[in-house]
Amino acid sequence: MSLRRIGKLFAANNLGQIITVLTQLLLPPAFLHAFGESLYGQWLALSAAISYLITFNYGLQTYTNMQMTIHYNRGELQETREVQSAGLRILLTAMLLFSLLLLIVFFLPLDRWLRLTLPLREAQWTVYILGCEVVANMFLSFFGNSYMVIGIPHRGQNFGNLFQFLVLLLQVPLVMKHASFPAIAGAQLAITLLGALWLIVDFSRLAPDLRPTLRYWKKGSLGSTLRPCGQYTLLYSSNVLVYQLPAILMQRLLGPAAVVVFSVTRTIYSMSRRVLNLLTYSIGPEITINFGQRNWQKLQKLYEFSERIILLLIPPLTLGSWLATPLLLQIWLHKGALYQPLFCMLLGLTVSIQSIKEHKYQFQFSTNHVKEISYLAITAYSTMLLIAVPMIRWIQLDGFTITWLLFETVQLLYLLHLNARLFGRQAQLDRAPVYHLFGIMLAGCAVFFWPAYHIAQFTYPLQGLIAVAGFLVTFVVSYRFFKVDEVRALLWGKFSKAFPLQDANG
Repeated sequence: MSLRRIGKLFAANNLGQIITVLTQLLLPPAFLHAFGESLYGQWLALSAAISYLITFNYGLQTYTNMQMTIHYNRGELQETREVQSAGLRILLTAMLLFSLLLLIVFFLPLDRWLRLTLPLREAQWTVYILGCEVVANMFLSFFGNSYMVIGIPHRGQNFGNLFQFLVLLLQVPLVMKHASFPAIAGAQLAITLLGALWLIVDFSRLAPDLRPTLRYWKKGSLGSTLRPCGQYTLLYSSNVLVYQLPAILMQRLLGPAAVVVFSVTRTIYSMSRRVLNLLTYSIGPEITINFGQRNWQKLQKLYEFSERIILLLIPPLTLGSWLATPLLLQIWLHKGALYQPLFCMLLGLTVSIQSIKEHKYQFQFSTNHVKEISYLAITAYSTMLLIAVPMIRWIQLDGFTITWLLFETVQLLYLLHLNARLFGRQAQLDRAPVYHLFGIMLAGCAVFFWPAYHIAQFTYPLQGLIAVAGFLVTFVVSYRFFKVDEVRALLWGKFSKAFPLQDANG
């Protein structure tokens, strides 16, 4: 495995996470200050209402770019061009159809459906422009991920970081000036369109043999491309079911205040979870390249070493975030009353299961093996939402989170089975570390439950000390328990070879 390539993408992902965290830190307080809780909750609901369109984009660009990478690393240039042409033809057709279908929003009573206080026409224009941004983002994502094919995925990520930062630079001033929701959405659309055009030109310059064209498309490639794309679409649809639709559901059943509590608490956890995603996403191209080269020994080593690092970080980051939540809410939003200890604990357990689950299915979708997990995910999350309705009515936010936690656990266990089947006779994968993680998280929740339940009553410095102490203690336990010394030795050995220390005479 190429640690240099992983390191470059890891650095690019780090920058992307910093920009995302900045967005999460700056936009909510700006919206709350300028518009108040009710209108901010409505902006979140409108954004969630159009997010389902992202699923098609995810399915198409993910399958197409990974299949191109596999073919390209096997020296199959003609097959690479055929997959690219088929993907582009489908993409252009989809963009045209979606642009026309989006016009239907001007005939829908969004204000009544989503319990909005916004004028109906403003809500309709907001949804339409956000939908157009999703359509434009199809091109941006397609070419941004195409850099993986030629072995420089970090370049596409860095361009994505730049465009995301430009969106933030436009959004915050517009929000603070009380711009209309359509104007805020329009700023996002403009940056996305410019970014897509820039990527097309840059990729064509670096890879002239893969310059975008439709002329390599051949009969039969439509079906062979759409089937796996549909599976990826189902997989990403599950994210919409678990992130966007719950916000709409809570808006209807509990009101905008519950949506804000759910959103800001999840945002705090997502900040720490992004640290874990950095590693998971950084190894994705390496998995695809090594799978294309059929290098099972490197794949197994990548699986085991990355798993140890993920397991090392999950307990301290999750439990530390739980303890730090009331202080962060007060510093960030000046609304410490939004902290709900039991909901926060349940959400932390759910996030910890999600984090290790994402590491496991990285090996499925980075090798274009997503058929089983896509069907399971869409079925599981659809069932979860049906069960969540009475659970939310019964115990509100806690009811939804308990349901979510159970369904995430079921999917993780199934993924362990799928990964064992992927490696087959090539390697034996040990499931015990994941089970040990369950034990550590449950023990940690039991140990920290009392301080977490009363921590909001303490002084701010004491809250910070407790959160830091909880993080450090849990980190030491995880480091020893998951035997990370071997990974540290490997990484240090690679670093020493790349940057040898000079002696005193050097």
